[in-house]
Amino acid sequence: MAKAKMYAKRDRSRGDARWQGAGSGSFIARMLKRPATNSSNNALLWGLAWLIVGVICAWHFAFVPTSMIGYTASVKLPLVWQLALGVAVWVSFGVVYFAFGVMRNRATGVTEMFGRMLFAHWPITLLLVPGIFLNRVAYSTFVANPAVAYENYPTETIIMAVVAVVVGLWALYWGYLAFSRATQRSGFVSLLCYAIATPLAYYLSTLVVGAIFKGMNI
Repeated sequence: MAKAKMYAKRDRSRGDARWQGAGSGSFIARMLKRPATNSSNNALLWGLAWLIVGVICAWHFAFVPTSMIGYTASVKLPLVWQLALGVAVWVSFGVVYFAFGVMRNRATGVTEMFGRMLFAHWPITLLLVPGIFLNRVAYSTFVANPAVAYENYPTETIIMAVVAVVVGLWALYWGYLAFSRATQRSGFVSLLCYAIATPLAYYLSTLVVGAIFKGMNI
């Protein structure tokens, strides 16, 4: 046990040294590395803050998450159910990333992984923006079938597609930085672990959200 703690402390020290210079440079450069340069506590607190922002926005404008990477228009749910959905999505993808993180480095911490991955996930909240300001029907149609959406709402579909691509790439990049920082490992193996974990996390999040909807009879 003492040896395991010693190795964990050594890994954290090495990880801190590895990312020490990442917080320097221009504002844009610093923001690009934010999931890795934030302290563990700050990542968790900011992640929770954005989770609450996303929950309130989804509740106020009547949207619900469909998975860890999407929303759709819905009837207005009670705020407590929106919060339950937000937390459930976080836990579902956090569990998968943590499992792969432990496989990469047994010293990976629960708070470290869940907090950093939650912070890295906040850009997904921006996917609500097209639904709020554009046609709600077009938005829901785009989520269900982009080809049909383009036939009926070409302008809105192009805008939503651009937003989805930009936000998706942003979230994927930040997610890898968070995963790498939480595990104190980088390189090809870490990228491979992250690449395998992400679709599994997405699939689990869809199952969890679907189960909650079924329980609410939606």
